[in-house]
Amino acid sequence: QSAGLTREELNDMVQHAVIVYVADLDGLVLSDILDGAIRAVNYGSYVWLELDDIQYQQLQNSGLHFEEEAEYGQIYIGGHNFDPVTADQPRASVAGLDYSPETPDGYSLQLVQIRGPMTDEAGSLLETAGNVIQYVPNHTYLIWLDVEGLALVQASQHVRWVGPYYSASRISPRLREEQVADSGLVPFLQVLVLDDGDLAKVAETIRDLGGSLLNSAPRHAIGETIAMAT
Repeated sequence: QSAGLTREELNDMVQHAVIVYVADLDGLVLSDILDGAIRAVNYGSYVWLELDDIQYQQLQNSGLHFEEEAEYGQIYIGGHNFDPVTADQPRASVAGLDYSPETPDGYSLQLVQIRGPMTDEAGSLLETAGNVIQYVPNHTYLIWLDVEGLALVQASQHVRWVGPYYSASRISPRLREEQVADSGLVPFLQVLVLDDGDLAKVAETIRDLGGSLLNSAPRHAIGETIAMAT
């Protein structure tokens, strides 16, 4: 049923996400149980289904064993969890850390949540759109992309939500703990930065802030991990 629908239309229609294991079907055909599904993806050992309330009720009435994704749509990052389709993304800035929407040449860090477990098509989309930095539960990826890549993921049916990487999500929750906030001291800090060709400037900024650079090591094809002492 998803053919021709926009991302927003799909989000409005989907009320449940479930997994049906092929072994539990025991010869049954899902089309004999359900009057369609908003989205169905076969992963070999299981089928991922996105359903509206009526389709979900049909599945319940069938008696077929299934597992509902209770945390469908939830993103867990920086000590926060939220469903970006139904709630606002936390965005309160940490003092001294301003969020820059994009670089002068149009690049930005974006959180991209796909509709479910990774597929070949969704993986190809993300790789084409930009550089995938890391995975974020659930079904979400932090991506460094330009305006063309951003437009590509925003227009895709494989994508559930796209949003900026606010500073509220960049800081470890341990740095917001009361004892750290009161003392203002952090013995050791690990920082993941993007190598935009000027890592020396990052190291200089750390020293200007009173930190001591201990070491740096590649973590990702386009990233660096810098460990520092304050």
